[in-house]
Amino acid sequence: MAAVPQIIGLLVSGWMVFFVTFGAAEDGLARNGLVGIRTRWSMRSDDAWRATHETFKPYAVACAVVSVVHALAIVVTAFVGDSRMVSTALAICGYACLFGIGFFGMRAAKRAAEGS
Repeated sequence: MAAVPQIIGLLVSGWMVFFVTFGAAEDGLARNGLVGIRTRWSMRSDDAWRATHETFKPYAVACAVVSVVHALAIVVTAFVGDSRMVSTALAICGYACLFGIGFFGMRAAKRAAEGS
């Protein structure tokens, strides 16, 4: 199955966002310079760090769901015998969705962090 790297990439991307965000929001991941939403506003204080990740939680859930749905769609197209171009288009669409969710989530997280 030629679509395996695309499936793995989508799942890893979506679920890493999910686990890191929930870990940071639940005090399981302290403010650091390596993992998490590391922006000027989120690194300002521990309260801003928590507010950023707490606000981003619904967006992280959406990232995880989108990654699973797109990965399943790629698997289905592979079993139906559809072309590699369709699975590539689905992967690109999945990554675009993750990017869009992240963009809007970061805007909301910035507002929350600046208000903390």
